[in-house]
Amino acid sequence: METLRQTASPTAKVVRGNGGVDAIAAKDLVPGNIIHIAAGDSIPADARLIEVLTLEVDEAMLTGESLPVEKKHTRIPNPEQPLADRTNMCYLGTNVTKGRATAVVTATGMNTQMGKIAKSLMSSDEDSASTPLQKRLNVLAMILLALAIVLAIIVFAVNDFVLSAEAALYAVSVGIAMIPEGLVAVVTLTMALGVRRMALQKAIVRKLAALETLGSVTDICSDKTGTLTQGNMVLTKVYLPDEGYFEVSGSGFNPEGHIIPVEGPANKMTLENMSEGFTRLVQCAALCNTASIHKEEQGDFEAAEKNQAPVWKGSGDPTEVALQVFAHKLHAGGPALLRGPLSDDKDDPRTHGEQADETQRGDWTVESEYPFDSSLKRMSALLTHHPTQQAIVFTKGGLESVLPLCTRRWDGRLGHAVDINTAQYMEALQDNISTMASEGLRVLSLAYKPFGSTANGIPTNTAREEVECDLIFIGLVGINDPPRAETAHAVASCHRADITVRMLTGDHPQTAAAIARRVGILSREGTSESHTTLHVDGPFDQRTGDARVVWTGTEFDALSDAQVDKMAELPLVIARCTPQTKVKMIDALARRKKVSAMTGDGVNDSPSLKRAPVGIAMGLGGSDVAKQAAAIVLTDDNFATIVGAIAQGRRIFANIQKFALHLMTTNVSEVIALIIGLAFKDSAGQSVYPLSPLQILFLNMITSSPPAMALGIEEPEPHQMRSARYRGGPLFTKTVLADIFFYGIVMGILNLGGFLLVIYGFGDGNLGVECNQAHPYNAELAEGCSTVYRARGTSYLTLTWLILIHAYVCRHHYHSIFRGGFRQMITSNKALAYTCVSGFLVVIPTLYIPGTTTVFKHSGLTWEWGIVVISCLVYIAAAEAYKYGWRRWLRKREMLTGDGLEMERVATQAV
Repeated sequence: METLRQTASPTAKVVRGNGGVDAIAAKDLVPGNIIHIAAGDSIPADARLIEVLTLEVDEAMLTGESLPVEKKHTRIPNPEQPLADRTNMCYLGTNVTKGRATAVVTATGMNTQMGKIAKSLMSSDEDSASTPLQKRLNVLAMILLALAIVLAIIVFAVNDFVLSAEAALYAVSVGIAMIPEGLVAVVTLTMALGVRRMALQKAIVRKLAALETLGSVTDICSDKTGTLTQGNMVLTKVYLPDEGYFEVSGSGFNPEGHIIPVEGPANKMTLENMSEGFTRLVQCAALCNTASIHKEEQGDFEAAEKNQAPVWKGSGDPTEVALQVFAHKLHAGGPALLRGPLSDDKDDPRTHGEQADETQRGDWTVESEYPFDSSLKRMSALLTHHPTQQAIVFTKGGLESVLPLCTRRWDGRLGHAVDINTAQYMEALQDNISTMASEGLRVLSLAYKPFGSTANGIPTNTAREEVECDLIFIGLVGINDPPRAETAHAVASCHRADITVRMLTGDHPQTAAAIARRVGILSREGTSESHTTLHVDGPFDQRTGDARVVWTGTEFDALSDAQVDKMAELPLVIARCTPQTKVKMIDALARRKKVSAMTGDGVNDSPSLKRAPVGIAMGLGGSDVAKQAAAIVLTDDNFATIVGAIAQGRRIFANIQKFALHLMTTNVSEVIALIIGLAFKDSAGQSVYPLSPLQILFLNMITSSPPAMALGIEEPEPHQMRSARYRGGPLFTKTVLADIFFYGIVMGILNLGGFLLVIYGFGDGNLGVECNQAHPYNAELAEGCSTVYRARGTSYLTLTWLILIHAYVCRHHYHSIFRGGFRQMITSNKALAYTCVSGFLVVIPTLYIPGTTTVFKHSGLTWEWGIVVISCLVYIAAAEAYKYGWRRWLRKREMLTGDGLEMERVATQAV
């Protein structure tokens, strides 16, 4: 809320009754006030425009529209138009980029569009819902509690419900063995390390719980501008009659790229080989233009320090910046053509080394400009070409605005202008317009005409009508907010991972659909690979639930929740969407039991960012409000980073499964030994522990927890983004439970077997008297307890080493422990190797240091070491046989391919 308040302009220019204008605090505005706004102002309230002079407003933070919106004061026939189409309104918090206007205030404070968003943020519950992992761990805690109670009852039942101290201590020992004490610490550490890795990958996690939810994401609802696309306008295509299409490479504001013909020899266009028509087009782009580009000084320094390319910035209208960058790629930008002092920029095409003449000038001078007019939709400039003493007019704008002023066109084959019939030529160009528009390009037409000799000077007050007539049509340019280079690959990765990508944007439907096709959200037919039965156009069928995949926000908002739920599939693209549209999509996905990630950057995105299970805000171009509402902030505003974050989420889920398997197997083996141990009683009738309480605590906390933590940082499997096994779901699947009980039973039997061999196989079978009691003040053990203490030491050491070996077993469900060789096994997770080696060594002092006998209730080993080693070898053989059986079973059912791609349906089944 504080950030929302700070987005308002502190002052407003208000017209008073006497005709004067006062500057007052924006918070003091009331509906009915008449205000003046001009370029550079932040709109202080929602207002209806009553007078407009070439006004353009940047509404990206509110509507998602990537370009400034041309405003008019005329009435809109449909009052239910989306915000982006209400051209006679301006809204609190948006910025004026061009022109000026007078408006009457219609809403202030919480009644504005910005205020409505604030209300939705205030009404939403903060962290009210538990995350999937929290829910699973809560269920696990209840199950373990119930089992611990049942096992305690069994202990007391074996002791005829005599509540002696020994029976109570044994029951507590069983409870300790049942509870994985290190689980909470391991989960927390794994999540914290995941946050650190995410930060290194340019994703800042603000809410820890969102990290594990990422792995369960089934749908990504992404904004277009700046996320799927680069966030700036780039000229990508040129069309000249008789010369065809030209592709323009490069991205952003960097004036590096090539212009290559689409047909014919792939010769790069240069100043030397350009045709006369192409030369005129470049001159028009550079000179009929008020924008500029420059290197960022600080960026240059940082680039030099990091050996990176310099950072280029653009200032001015985004469309004009794109035209200027295009001209610079041919070394024919405004600074190179216009007369004026040389730039200090070493890349200035007029600079030719240290001997450059400081008085060197370009060939052109601007005599007058006719700025862009929203009603005319064009701009013109009148310039003098000094070498020929010729005045030239250059005009650019929409085709429907420029072509009617043309009486001729440039003929590239003849090398001169030819007469045209405007109406017929307009129809002839429609295929070219459609081709470029279908690629999501904003099409501009460029024209020029000689305006006579400058020998006698040019009148400075030449009327616009006299300048903008009898023009010569040059060609068309297509300007685009291009997709990021990595976006298409990232979207394809999502499809392989069975994640549906949806685009929710404020842009025009045709532009949104074109970009969606280019990045792979829609195929050429208008559908994604997983939505081949859907169609782009046509109405929603309430009977069958079929719907097209491209909608507008108005159409989608008009449906009831019941109608939305009837859809076979939700729309893949929604254009002209509002904040309510995005929230409605999140709620619709939730009703379908989907886990969604919503991306956004503007204030208008904040309600959906807060409502979504995973809200992802843009760190570079995003507003503070969006960042505060989101759980994750991207520092590079890149969709590919989202896919990397999901991969980290899946990695974390897979690793949680691995160390949960490790910890729970340890507990099962201990419980087996203790429950069967109830049958072993000393001469006083008391059960003899195969493991003492302190041994159990040591095994759970000191032995088992460090390897489990090391499993938490396991590297991801190569195929984890292609396998449904890693996408959330139950923590304990049938596969995991099978592993827990198999390994737990084998470890428990080997553990108990060592205990029995020492007492009954090689010992006298004497369990002694009160061998469970400690003797802190006596040097001697109780009568006959020596064999029991040696047996406990054997059991304790056996289970310690089995737990450490089992950590390597848990690294994969069916792959061999020794996959890739022994060296690979050790070096692929050095933390696991260090913890296991430390665990092997640290247990030895506890067996032989004087005084540990009375604390741990065991004694040092001699020949019993042989039993420990043999038990470990038997366990490794059993684990390898078990994994081999899984591999054969999976291959037999064609669930496992040769490259290791896992397709286990059984692995995704809930218990």
